Amino acid sequence: LKTLRWKKPYSEQVFELQRIDALASERLAGSPHVINTYGLCGMSTFNDFAGGGNFETYVKENDFTPEELLVFARNISVGVADVHEINVGVIDPDDPPGVPKNIGTIVHHDLGDHNLLLMDDHRVMISDFNAAQLMKWNFGEGKSCDFLWWIKECGLSVRGSNRSPEECAGDQRNTVTRKAEVYHLGAILHFLLSNRTFPYVKKFASNEGVRAFKLEGDSKT
Repeated sequence: LKTLRWKKPYSEQVFELQRIDALASERLAGSPHVINTYGLCGMSTFNDFAGGGNFETYVKENDFTPEELLVFARNISVGVADVHEINVGVIDPDDPPGVPKNIGTIVHHDLGDHNLLLMDDHRVMISDFNAAQLMKWNFGEGKSCDFLWWIKECGLSVRGSNRSPEECAGDQRNTVTRKAEVYHLGAILHFLLSNRTFPYVKKFASNEGVRAFKLEGDSKT
């Protein structure tokens, strides 16, 4: 049973986040790499039980062969692909003319170790879609709409280290696309395949240093 943290307000905005979480889980019920939701009431959802707990802790506390880590990496990547393919190929008679059938409609947008759970059979499952973005279609430009986002911590915490350069740019909300989620996935793969560390964590003395590094790039890479 997942419920709202006590410090969170019971506002209409938070209720909407819970509804988005439930909608995404329902549409992804056919994916073996996404947690299942069996019921929703107010701020609580009834999900699969993840007996293995947090995936990051499990990976750090156990030894694996490179092949085993690659299996984890593959399955997480397939899960992200499943998320991005929601509604791809779906024909909705209520859609106005011009809406393509090869564009997904949801971006998880909080993909990280904190939202990866381990099942009893050692399958890794993506969970927690209440920060997800429901993508809209721009008829004027013939493409998916961007959305605005800004993250305060871009490297001094594990959760912030996986954020993309466009999410970390400046000090205000910035234009972001679904491509940012591919960057999030890359940070998870870095953790799995590079000595269980996340990029940028504790490498800089301030978030400003991380922002500058991400925006300017690394000449060594």
